[in-house]
Amino acid sequence: MMINATLRSQDGILKLCFDATPWFAKASDDEILALATTGWGSSPAVDGLVRDIGSCSSQVASFLAEMELPKLPNSTGATIKVQVEEVAAGGWLVENRPALAARILAEIVEEDDHS
Repeated sequence: MMINATLRSQDGILKLCFDATPWFAKASDDEILALATTGWGSSPAVDGLVRDIGSCSSQVASFLAEMELPKLPNSTGATIKVQVEEVAAGGWLVENRPALAARILAEIVEEDDHS
């Protein structure tokens, strides 16, 4: 099962879809939990995901290089948004790390109860 993810520039002009499965295979439970409990896209774990995937994917590396080009004067500067496909990630976790999948589900339910 492949876990799709998307890199997108803040302005939406640049976009790249990639396979995040290799990162999930080597990420710690805490890194994946941090990603899951912040909506699968905005956590410190995303930096590790992007860095790791960039080191083994020429497409991601090229995208990251494009994002680091010098900014034009008066530019607001683009940042990178990352979004991991929640359903695919959940399915992969159920198959490969069932205890972590249960822990994530418990965390999400607990957060909903406190809302």
